[in-house]
Amino acid sequence: MSKNWIRISAECILIAMEAALIYMGRVPIGACVFLMALLLISEINERLISNRVARKVLTTLFVAYMMWMLNDLMAIGKFSMYSGMIWILNYALYLMPFILILGISGKRRISYLLPEILFIAISVANLIVKAIRRTPISAGDLYSVKTAMAVAGNYHMQFDKEFLLKAGLGIGIIILTQIILNCYYRKEEQIIIKSIATRGILSVCAVLWGIILFATTSIVTISGQNPDYFSHETNGFALNLYLQWKDISIKEPTDYALDELENLQGKYSSDEVVTDEQQQYPNIIAIMNESFADLRVLGEYSTNIEVLPYLDSLSKNTIKGTLYSSVYGGNTANSEYEFLTGCSIAYFSERVVPYQLFMNEQRPSLISQMKDMGYETVFMHPYRSYSWNRPSVYSALGVDEMIYEEDMDNLEYIRSYASDASQYEYVKKYLESDRDKPLFLFDVTVQNHGGYTGEISELPEKVMITGHEGQYTETENYLTLVHESDRALGELLSYLENYDEPTIVVFYGDHQPAIETGFIEMAMNKSESDFTLEDRQKMYQVPFFIWSNCDMEEETIDAMSINYLGTLLCEKLGLPMTGMQKYLQELRLQLPVINSVCMIDAQKQYRLKTDIMKDDSMGFIQYNQIIYNYMFDTKNRLDTFYQLNINR
Repeated sequence: MSKNWIRISAECILIAMEAALIYMGRVPIGACVFLMALLLISEINERLISNRVARKVLTTLFVAYMMWMLNDLMAIGKFSMYSGMIWILNYALYLMPFILILGISGKRRISYLLPEILFIAISVANLIVKAIRRTPISAGDLYSVKTAMAVAGNYHMQFDKEFLLKAGLGIGIIILTQIILNCYYRKEEQIIIKSIATRGILSVCAVLWGIILFATTSIVTISGQNPDYFSHETNGFALNLYLQWKDISIKEPTDYALDELENLQGKYSSDEVVTDEQQQYPNIIAIMNESFADLRVLGEYSTNIEVLPYLDSLSKNTIKGTLYSSVYGGNTANSEYEFLTGCSIAYFSERVVPYQLFMNEQRPSLISQMKDMGYETVFMHPYRSYSWNRPSVYSALGVDEMIYEEDMDNLEYIRSYASDASQYEYVKKYLESDRDKPLFLFDVTVQNHGGYTGEISELPEKVMITGHEGQYTETENYLTLVHESDRALGELLSYLENYDEPTIVVFYGDHQPAIETGFIEMAMNKSESDFTLEDRQKMYQVPFFIWSNCDMEEETIDAMSINYLGTLLCEKLGLPMTGMQKYLQELRLQLPVINSVCMIDAQKQYRLKTDIMKDDSMGFIQYNQIIYNYMFDTKNRLDTFYQLNINR
């Protein structure tokens, strides 16, 4: 068989494969562009485009484009169309390695083959990750390979026909491309650039382009995109990974002084725990309730029924108040992170999720603190185990047991989410199980998860906004859901009142729901464009309480951020505290609220992070250095500052 027939057959197969890919992606425009690129390397166009250099350039552009389309397909499940700067940035990211390797080697085959192998490997790895946890690969996965391998058994792998088809297509495209190029170009043409000067110019151009992309943010800023870790479809696979990588490249804080931090261990020494003594610690049930909020903080409005009657009535043996979350409408895992670590999300770039990017190794936390005190530790979440990389995170945090939706029978559902009431039955189950240790159970609910469109047939009693009935349907649906959460909470605490072991419940909402802007404007009685910084902070307020079935002094706390909640819990229960928690006790006196939006000081002044960073009188700069030491300076991490002193 002649080379022409081999080449033509390979091209036909490649076109057929592309047709299948296009059918799966349902993007006819992408098909047209791709088929045009294929024609550019065909025998027909060899005569139409007689300039050899032009054909070489077009071929390189085509191969880079093909890798782009294939990677987006494997990451997103379809071809996505972009425009303007988004298109340019994605294409540039794929084209850069082709040009760089061509400049270094001068050889056509190598310049095509090596980037192809790289991109196909990334694509197949992404398919495997999606088969395991059903979410695309992220830049943070590069930092957690060991942990991911350690917890791989916690996932259920689903390698279906689509996976095999896509993986086969990817590998097949590499082989066919090389066949086409080998047949299309004569042997003497395989060395495309002999001039060292030309190769040097190409290499320098590729490196400079990389520096522009990776050393600056101006081009990304022009694109107007945010690094949303679940928006491969919006940003494109390559650009989204790049944006994530930019955010996880944490630099050492300015004036980072390890010796000053070491002095903190003397000033704030961790309490001692004697492990051979029988301590009578109470059971602790920590509940982070999905999207649980009291929207009355936004402004005045009335409803046909009381939304939170039980929460409003709760006062005996209760510490309650208002927390400030760092997130709005989503990114639940960040509220988990702040509660368990005492670290604020304000340290990171906007939209960074530490669970996805950084929580890849063992480090002290509220969970390890409880284990040091002799607690049995359990994490419970009646939803998918793979959400927010939780199996990896909680394995790294050392939790004794994880329970997810797939581990629970007889759950009842409201919409497609497990109800709080049915999930609380599992909380009771663990309390009633045979234990020789006190229980620390961290329960993350899911009932009130957005969105809030459609009817909620499972709840016949619907909350309506007086005077605006049917106008804000999402808000009314949300209020109906949170009303049911309030009822379920009342049943749980009624049960615990009669439970025969001392038990504490710490309860808080992770964030406010994403609802109609019109309702928020109505409640605040002003247009969104007129919202002040104080107004916007109202959208980050959620209720919290610490309740005991034994005697506890009542207290109301007006304002506090979630990063202080674990410290407050230990303080009010008289539990052994770490040096970090003692430090946070003092910091809260200066800055009771630290979140991603701004800070509120003791005088109730609202201050932006940029303003606080200019003046360390509030201690925020030192707090940032502590977070950096805790999260990233693993060689010099002050572990004795973040954990209890264990006397064995």
